[in-house]
Amino acid sequence: MYRWLICFFLCILFTSCRKQALKDSKGYYRILGYGYPDTDATKARVAIADYWKIKYDAVAECMVDQKLVDSVNTMNEATYAVLEQEYGKNWKERYDKDIRNFPLTSATIMDILITSRMFRKQLDKYCIKIDNVNKMVRMLKDNIYEVTIYNEELKANNERCFTVQVDTGSRTVNLIK
Repeated sequence: MYRWLICFFLCILFTSCRKQALKDSKGYYRILGYGYPDTDATKARVAIADYWKIKYDAVAECMVDQKLVDSVNTMNEATYAVLEQEYGKNWKERYDKDIRNFPLTSATIMDILITSRMFRKQLDKYCIKIDNVNKMVRMLKDNIYEVTIYNEELKANNERCFTVQVDTGSRTVNLIK
């Protein structure tokens, strides 16, 4: 009887430790990568990281050996299995679609921002020209994005100027801070 109870607790312990090992301290799933980075895909991954709770970690650049490739693939397969449990069987297709669509989404967000009077007033307040907007986009929910605007010339103070929330569905902009 005690053996079965001990085996049961050990199975629970190993299962929970395995799932925890796939996440970082902030609860993001980690997918490992190697090779020359695709900068457009990297920007998209950063933008949707909070929504999907997935972060990519580069473990090597171009020079890799088979041992590294095998270990990365093994770790990623375990992560993919947990992601499938959390997000469903087609999670990878939906995730990849968000990455592929990000350039168009980013352009749509900028289109919405340019037509917003409030956004233009905020740009004037921080002396930012409309054709020189530096922004960081984060996906919060479907069609809801947080956009932080930066002014590179204010590095001595605080280059982060203001943050807005953009709803691409209703094409609205709200000032957050």
